[in-house]
Amino acid sequence: MIRLIPLAVLLPLFIYLLHLKWFARFGVMFVVGWLIVAISTLIFWKYSIDYAPNEEVLSRLTEKDGAPKLFGTLFGGVFGLMYFVVFEIVRVLYVIIQSAISWVKLRNA
Repeated sequence: MIRLIPLAVLLPLFIYLLHLKWFARFGVMFVVGWLIVAISTLIFWKYSIDYAPNEEVLSRLTEKDGAPKLFGTLFGGVFGLMYFVVFEIVRVLYVIIQSAISWVKLRNA
């Protein structure tokens, strides 16, 4: 569930930002994506360690070198941009489909 935090935050944010130009959405999604991915990665690790089901899992988690946390912190913005690209593709497809539907309705009227 914690791994869905970026999607749960970035999708409503993208919808809210639709009135802005694409490059403004790009910048906001990069910055907010970086923050959300970094924070959710830290929350995931804290939660995983605090609520480990047994000692074996706990020791495995605490022995890790921290690379996932570092990756989330350094490259969270890229992760946010991946969401941005997917959301933009869906938006463009929606606009194209709406235009095609309008064209068909006008042609058949």
